[in-house]
Amino acid sequence: YLDSIINLTKNIKHKKYPGSGYLWKGVIQYTNGKYKSALENFLAAQKFAKKNRNEQQLLTIKNYIGAIKVIWGNHKEAKKEFHYIINNFNNLKNREDYLFVKQETYYLLTHSYIKEVKFDSAYFYASKFLKINTELSPQLAEIEHKELIAEIEFYKKNYPKTIDLLNEVGLNKEYSNTFNFNYLYGSSLYKLNKIDKAFVYFKKADSIYTATQDLMPEVRQVQQFFIDYYKDKRDIKNQLKYIDKLFYVDSIIDYNVKTLNEITIKKYDTPLLLAKKEKIIQGLNKKQQYYIKLALILGSIVLLAIFFIYQFYKKQGDLRRSHQLVLH
Repeated sequence: YLDSIINLTKNIKHKKYPGSGYLWKGVIQYTNGKYKSALENFLAAQKFAKKNRNEQQLLTIKNYIGAIKVIWGNHKEAKKEFHYIINNFNNLKNREDYLFVKQETYYLLTHSYIKEVKFDSAYFYASKFLKINTELSPQLAEIEHKELIAEIEFYKKNYPKTIDLLNEVGLNKEYSNTFNFNYLYGSSLYKLNKIDKAFVYFKKADSIYTATQDLMPEVRQVQQFFIDYYKDKRDIKNQLKYIDKLFYVDSIIDYNVKTLNEITIKKYDTPLLLAKKEKIIQGLNKKQQYYIKLALILGSIVLLAIFFIYQFYKKQGDLRRSHQLVLH
């Protein structure tokens, strides 16, 4: 359907299209873990959003490109995208319709600060996420906030507290981020040396990855757990199975990190920097032109002032001479 929308609208003048088709095609691919295809469609959407001056689409695209940067570890650059969204969100005309973008921005910013071990900032943006999420999804807001806090506590090495929070999260049947839930639960049990209990949650996490093929860096830790687990059990067959899976996961992670970073640098970050550089140069040129004009104006004023002063004193001199002639 989105391909049809793109084909039907690619030659028309419209503020939303065909950018909207590319944007939501990218969202579907992003949701399915096809990050390279998603990024290509976001960049195509951005081209039309810029052309049509569609600020809503531009901020939405920034949010998803920032999300891809978060997943593959480029947190510093991702935060620039998110802070730009926050700083410019209130300029949107119909911003109430785009609160989901701001909500997702706070969620992703929390993750970035967690991975950078900046927990005070992570708590701050988690609270921002809770506030805006309460407006949009009141039935899920508290539970999704608890999952974020559980993740912060995990990286702070507060494993019992992480498990307590996840137990509260797990009671909610509508909760959908099941891979992250099982990964955090299994990792917390593993850190507490409850290996067999951790196995249950890692197995669930691995099953979710196998079913969805949505690869994130955390999948690597899951495969490593099984290699070590089956090594201790002296189960060579399963150990080899997960070694092969780890090789595959590593190859895809390396490909994604290299390819996605290359695409974002060449096709997204670099053009943005060049546009910023051009804007600065134009600003400097305008400033230079302003100072030249100002110098010309001031120079003209000075010359006029000298001229009038000269005329004044010349007139005064002529009057004195005329007066002296009269006296003689």
